[in-house]
Amino acid sequence: MPLTHCSLNLSHLLRQALRAALLLPLAIQIPGCTSGPSIRHEFTMSPGQGYHSGLAGVLLIPINEVIDRPAGLNTADDEIMRIVVDYMKSHGLDVEQVNKRAYRRAYGVAVREAQTTLLSGESATASQDVEFSDVLPLLMSELDSDAQLVVIPSVVMRSGDYSGGKQVRWDGVRRRERGVRGAMSGTTQTASIHIVIYRPDGTRLFSGYGGLDLLFELNMQKRKYQLRDDRLQDEENLAEGVCIAFHPFFGDDADC
Repeated sequence: MPLTHCSLNLSHLLRQALRAALLLPLAIQIPGCTSGPSIRHEFTMSPGQGYHSGLAGVLLIPINEVIDRPAGLNTADDEIMRIVVDYMKSHGLDVEQVNKRAYRRAYGVAVREAQTTLLSGESATASQDVEFSDVLPLLMSELDSDAQLVVIPSVVMRSGDYSGGKQVRWDGVRRRERGVRGAMSGTTQTASIHIVIYRPDGTRLFSGYGGLDLLFELNMQKRKYQLRDDRLQDEENLAEGVCIAFHPFFGDDADC
């Protein structure tokens, strides 16, 4: 499914997440793929389209410019982007970053050009229905970028499963929930990073999720779940999630 811009009712989504955490329904299995000996997460990759030595330059889109998210998940954007940059550089890639203002200006120009190009056959008017893959080549031209890959990072909400104790499992990671006494079952809301990689011509090569952090903790005195104040602040957790989200684009031997 092509990546498209979307918007969310942020306060409504957080209320839904908190309600889901309070209800603790029966656990559901997150769709995923087994990749490598120890990494289990959801990803897609076009056959033969992983990293190779001929790839050198990457254009990194600002975080969550393609997928909106609740305001409570924007607490570590700079740190996550730093980790993403360092991870790609560790694999020999040159990373070109564009700031939000420049990206939004260029994206707006590219969208209008794409809409004009995809004229409606009946009305000869600009089409409103353009996919990100249609916009990307025009965006690259507008940004004057000759990068060979385009990487799009987004922090998103996901569901994690209690693994029969105090740990929650999702998107390749396990995190221990604070305040829990005894074994837990059901699901809770979590944060993951979603990485999507395109070629400049708009071909989607790879997408993957990596778990970052739990969002809620149980307040035993008040007998309710509450949003964690220190969410997305553990650098090791963030680095692990980024590594998993890129797997297996850089090969099956990743040690996350």
